[in-house]
Amino acid sequence: MDKRVLLICSGGGHLVQMQRIAVAARTTGTLTLATVAAEQELKGDVYDAVVSLPDFNRQSPFAALMGIPKVFFKVIFLRPTHIISTGAAPGIIGIIAGRFVGARTLWIDSIANTRRLSVSGRIALRVSHQVFTQWPSLADGHKVLYSGRII
Repeated sequence: MDKRVLLICSGGGHLVQMQRIAVAARTTGTLTLATVAAEQELKGDVYDAVVSLPDFNRQSPFAALMGIPKVFFKVIFLRPTHIISTGAAPGIIGIIAGRFVGARTLWIDSIANTRRLSVSGRIALRVSHQVFTQWPSLADGHKVLYSGRII
């Protein structure tokens, strides 16, 4: 079976980190980027498709109420075999949805979180198959692993 890898992230630094991961995530299957900043120029040799996600966070409850089902059903529709997220709220919702379709999931907490995992990262500890941090001091060697920095 071909791999269908879905990369999910918010914009800004999350997207920059994901673009660096995308080159390594390239497989013999398909590679789709789902981001809140889905400009057409992101599509190219690395991605087979780029899809747009709504942007939301815990400070925008109405946007979250509207965005959560959109992200959830987009993942269900795409039916990825693997999901990688570098973070923020759309990423954790995507990972949760991915578990419903049997996807293997990987959360990489943002490099901006130097003292503790992000809120989404702490949720990922419960729902993702694997969680990575970009700070050695946050790794525990079991649930949270450190393997280097993306940026």
